[in-house]
Amino acid sequence: MTQLINLEAEQAIIGALLNDSEAFDRINNLAPCDFSNETHGRIFGAIQSLCSVGKPCDVISVFEKTKAQGVTIEYLNQLSVSSVSSSRIATHSKIVRDVSMRRKIAQIGVNFSEIAESALCFEEALEQASTAFNEIANQSEEVETTSLSDLMLGIFDTMQERLTGKKKRLSTGFSKLDRMTSGGFDRGELILVAGRPAMGKTGFALSIAKNMSKDYSCLFFSMEMPKEQIRDRFTSMLGRVPLSFVIDPVEEDTQTNRQDWASIVEATSKAKDHSFYIDDRSQRSLLDIRIKAKEVKRKHGLDIVFVDYLGLMGGGDKNENRTQQIGSYSRGLKALAKDLNIAVLCLAQLNRGLEQRPDKRPLLSDLRDSGEIEQDADMVFMLYRDEVYHPDTTCDRGIAEIIIRKQRQGVTGTVPMAFIGEQTRFETLESHWTPPSSFANKKPVSRGFD
Repeated sequence: MTQLINLEAEQAIIGALLNDSEAFDRINNLAPCDFSNETHGRIFGAIQSLCSVGKPCDVISVFEKTKAQGVTIEYLNQLSVSSVSSSRIATHSKIVRDVSMRRKIAQIGVNFSEIAESALCFEEALEQASTAFNEIANQSEEVETTSLSDLMLGIFDTMQERLTGKKKRLSTGFSKLDRMTSGGFDRGELILVAGRPAMGKTGFALSIAKNMSKDYSCLFFSMEMPKEQIRDRFTSMLGRVPLSFVIDPVEEDTQTNRQDWASIVEATSKAKDHSFYIDDRSQRSLLDIRIKAKEVKRKHGLDIVFVDYLGLMGGGDKNENRTQQIGSYSRGLKALAKDLNIAVLCLAQLNRGLEQRPDKRPLLSDLRDSGEIEQDADMVFMLYRDEVYHPDTTCDRGIAEIIIRKQRQGVTGTVPMAFIGEQTRFETLESHWTPPSSFANKKPVSRGFD
């Protein structure tokens, strides 16, 4: 039977480090919590702290940092004297790490019993148990650094896969937007779409979902609108009929009316070709979204998740303020994109402070409860329609500006799009568009790819 404690290996590590702080580089991500003996954990924590700032970790220095925690200089001297060499510190570190992981596995068994006996529904209990086990698995992974020369060996294979379409980005279905984003969205990316009310955020997300769901599997979390309203909008988009007709239909003996009804029938038929799934429950937590996304991926496959919208998510830590909660949501959505190898597009609101500016085109600083949102996102799109602020405008009526404020793998800039208001639908703008004077002399901003 394997022992879950190895005090001799712990003592050997600490003794070696007290005599040779340079050996700290060979301990393979060992942490204070990996030591079964609390005193050993405190001593190692002090050594770790000293080494991280380049200070010596001799007996005297470590004693000064740990004496308030009950560590004696006699015990430190004993560990130092008993150590012969640091040559086997990597082996001893692996032993301590292995034993630590086994203790955590044993603790998981206890936690599993508590989760099984809790009041959680089966899906939530399964997700919590799975998450706990995955955390252990992730901690046990030893990731080595990779040289650029080794990575370069696979560049031509990767480019060939991209060229032939075997490895391609998720196209938005909008040619100009795809050109600005190097072909669309990539798996593992978090895309943020932000705008003031009435700018068409949901319409923009649904327009992308309509295009994508013909080739990819899409899951749409609608925390603001019930699924019937999403269905009505989708019907209007697919049939290219006014949303008002879908909501309040009339039956008249006119060619327009007959054509609208025929278009509705055609839209219902087209819907069968779209892999589009809707969850309209309100205040969905990160755990809720993760569970449902895994379920859809298992049953139907999944390529992209849409979240409408970030500010309506629930389940955050009650001890955190709103900014911290929103930050944890965005980090969680980014982690979801990476873990499930999907793209995540999330909608967000903007502060009303921009209404006071002469030029109301939004900036990254306008993100509401921004915190870490813009840091977590790989792309940030901001929507602006001049006609919202200037209803009598003629030059920019029906035009939406998709302002790319951030793009990790490309340039920033503005993509003009057509907005068909009666269908809440976005389309590629085929006609020529002259940027407003404030943008006319600005070139797309490079993100370091000149």
